[in-house]
Amino acid sequence: AIGTGKEGFADGAAGEARFRQPQGLGLSADRRTLYVADTRNHAVRAVDLGTFEVTTVAGTGQQADRFPRGGEAATKTPLASPWDVVEANGSLYITMAGLHQIWALDLAKGTLAVFAGTSREGLNDGDRLRGATLAQPSGITAAGGWLYWVDPEASALRRAPLTGGGEVETIVGKGLFDYGAGDGRGRAAMFQHAQGVAVANGTLYIGDTYNHRLRAVDAATFAVTTLAGSSRGWSDGTGTEARFDE
Repeated sequence: AIGTGKEGFADGAAGEARFRQPQGLGLSADRRTLYVADTRNHAVRAVDLGTFEVTTVAGTGQQADRFPRGGEAATKTPLASPWDVVEANGSLYITMAGLHQIWALDLAKGTLAVFAGTSREGLNDGDRLRGATLAQPSGITAAGGWLYWVDPEASALRRAPLTGGGEVETIVGKGLFDYGAGDGRGRAAMFQHAQGVAVANGTLYIGDTYNHRLRAVDAATFAVTTLAGSSRGWSDGTGTEARFDE
């Protein structure tokens, strides 16, 4: 529908625009804009859903070797493997997998700032800017005043409040490169390289990639269950009768 099908970095009409290995998508609050994490172009693109015109809203096409100090123009600031995006409270939150951080794009001002992560890889909770460490953050979503994301390298589900100076918390996850497949409550449960997350009606849905499963997490109690999938395969069915391949 959008893009030439050839790798590149070009804005323009649907049949002219080019992407390079795009990953996450995020819909704007007014449902008129589709934001694209254009991962290998190290950019975030915006698609006007009325015209399918593509523009670049963050990134230069070059990979970042530093992070913004705050208030820098988004279109002049290099990014590092943005993996997913979600709009909330007038900002577009971007999982910056290449720098183990989450950045926030102020959509009104067009400026970027770090939202969470020191840029050191890890699974440390605490002050979101000065103490918390992330591990290749990928899928991201928002609900109920919280920002939720998954850290594949720690097989973890994390969260932080969208407003105020709240801390990063780990809901599921034990440590860097620790993984498993068990259900349970909170950190008693385990994932394996989870990459996707979505939320609806108080439940977080996790793409538990290397376990080949879809998992559910109650956002209030943190109880984790397996919705579908078991071992690697390709078959339809109910619950664990179904099989997925990552």
